[in-house]
Amino acid sequence: DPKLPYHDFILEDAASKKCVMKEKKKFGETFFMCSC
Repeated sequence: DPKLPYHDFILEDAASKKCVMKEKKKFGETFFMCSC
């Protein structure tokens, strides 16, 4: 369910047809994730 947090992040643009990697930061680390 895209409304529930995934690893403490709310998924943005879960219904989008375009997959866009977005930068996320947590505990001093940077990573990228998409909601598609």
